[in-house]
Amino acid sequence: MSKHNEVSVVFLPESDLTVTAYRILHFMANNTDFYGVVNYPYSEKAKFLTSSGIANSTFDNNVSKLIASGAIKRVSKGEFILSPDVLGGSKELQKEEAEFREQIHKEWKA
Repeated sequence: MSKHNEVSVVFLPESDLTVTAYRILHFMANNTDFYGVVNYPYSEKAKFLTSSGIANSTFDNNVSKLIASGAIKRVSKGEFILSPDVLGGSKELQKEEAEFREQIHKEWKA
């Protein structure tokens, strides 16, 4: 998984997400691969939980809230995709990146 520099997370005013949920969202945003899939090893999650003082059950409950809010979508157990609305950057740039990823996936399957 290729890591990148810190990613900014946009505040979602229409949601009722807590500060803890935003901290988890930021953690997820900084553990995405090139295709925008959130995938972190258990050791990374454990370090995050320890450093932030968040219990595992609190983490899991907030992940459910993030899914319900539309900020993330579950791909499979332990893997998620971030909504383009939560990442910093322009909508136009996000659209171009999404189109690029879609093209790559089409070519890969061909």
